[in-house]
Amino acid sequence: MPKSSGSIYFTERQTVVHLSKTSKKTREVKAKLIEQIKEASEKFQYVWLFTLDHVRTAYLQDIRSSWKPSRIIMGKNAVMRLGLGTEPEDEHMPGLGTIGKVQLHTHSKSKKLTTKKVLITCFHPFTFFFPNLQLLEGDTGLLFTDEPPKVVVEWFDDYVKADYARKGNLATETVELPAGPVMIKEINDDPSVAAGALEPHLRALGLPTTLQSRIPTLSSAHVVCKEGEKLDTNQAALLKTLGYQMAQFKLVLSHVWIKDRSKTFALDEIQGLIK
Repeated sequence: MPKSSGSIYFTERQTVVHLSKTSKKTREVKAKLIEQIKEASEKFQYVWLFTLDHVRTAYLQDIRSSWKPSRIIMGKNAVMRLGLGTEPEDEHMPGLGTIGKVQLHTHSKSKKLTTKKVLITCFHPFTFFFPNLQLLEGDTGLLFTDEPPKVVVEWFDDYVKADYARKGNLATETVELPAGPVMIKEINDDPSVAAGALEPHLRALGLPTTLQSRIPTLSSAHVVCKEGEKLDTNQAALLKTLGYQMAQFKLVLSHVWIKDRSKTFALDEIQGLIK
């Protein structure tokens, strides 16, 4: 072996990892999701696109149970688009792929869209440059059902559940705790004094409490959060401990594909169907 008078550097051989390659199990999961969408589109008359505000598994399961035999399908948005069809020739049912994207159109004779018309048609700032915008973005899902649009819209308008905010949510009110014993705000607005065993937890979350007569106590007023500010981890946990619910779980309907018409409608376009 040749000798070297300088420092010796050992380098590992670089390998290329192809992210497009997936395991057999992953491919099976994707194929199953695509097949579920195709089967459901054959079975049901309506396919609703929805988004979720403040996703909570328990509430979602409650909706699934309440809407049997209708079906809710959620998964990776890119895979769901494949199930719906990204192009007309890929659609399992005519027009089904339109539920996943916005297609801008005009009723003028020239069929040309001006910048002003485009911006009025869709609020998205890039609509003029990208006339087919993806609707399947973020926390979205599909509801397959035979229930009339009026029943669907009214039911989901009424289904709103109060819940605790999480990190990153915006505070809906300013919470300032007065000096004295720390109170826990109950759901029925009947506050009770926090137990002494809770005091170390309150301090860990940033509340400057001391134990006085075994009761967590503040020597001066303390602001937990201000309305409109983004909550951090400790603030969200503290608000939950104190009983302040600042989030709402809601499933928001936006578009519906109707099999008989082979077309997707925005919610405001089907008002005649839900009266």
